[in-house]
Amino acid sequence: MHNFGTLFLWVLASCNLWVGSLAEDLQTGSILPQGVEAKLEDQHQQAQAKLEDQHQTLQTNLGVYQAKLNESLLAVQTRLETQFQAALSKVENQLQAMSNKMDELERAVKVRVPDLVGNTIPHGFEQIGTRYFHVANERVDWATARIRCYEMGGFLATFQNEDEFSTITAKLPRWQGYWLGINRDTNGHFVSVASHKPVQFLKWHKADPNDENHLINCALLHQGEMWDHNCSTRWNFICQAGNET
Repeated sequence: MHNFGTLFLWVLASCNLWVGSLAEDLQTGSILPQGVEAKLEDQHQQAQAKLEDQHQTLQTNLGVYQAKLNESLLAVQTRLETQFQAALSKVENQLQAMSNKMDELERAVKVRVPDLVGNTIPHGFEQIGTRYFHVANERVDWATARIRCYEMGGFLATFQNEDEFSTITAKLPRWQGYWLGINRDTNGHFVSVASHKPVQFLKWHKADPNDENHLINCALLHQGEMWDHNCSTRWNFICQAGNET
């Protein structure tokens, strides 16, 4: 009986040792058949290397696509800028051509508003200071404003001095803009459209004139100062009776 108990305890201890060894093998993976573990590790490394290659290829392709996209966007931007500049130049050339035609018309018919002493004042003009002016609340481009003044018997206005300028601007809303009879000639000088001579009095805004390319050639009265402005925009205008500058 004693021998049987000893045998039983020995078998039980052997089973415990075997179970412990089996559990350790399962945790470490060493239970796999010989060579399988190495093969799986090799396959894992190959798969990882393939994924890295694919990732690198994707990054390279994305870089190429991004470069092509940037090139296309730059080409579109350049084309749009070129088209815009061409359109702007076309408009300015048309306005300048209209202005030149007006000059030719004035010289051809030799129309001049008479000296105002003892003569009839054009309808709608009022005395402001020592001369007569008409403030037109009609928004047109500069060339059209010039024609409107001519049709009324006058010219787009210029000012002779600070007193005259201040007297007129005091009567105008500061938030409105008014075309003046001042235009840049081909030499870059600002001249009067009434006398075709250099303007005697100018009171520019501190940042104007600022167009080095001579594409903004018309003078605008706004907020008590003169601004060089795009001739094709629409503003009110001021006419003067007589061609004095």
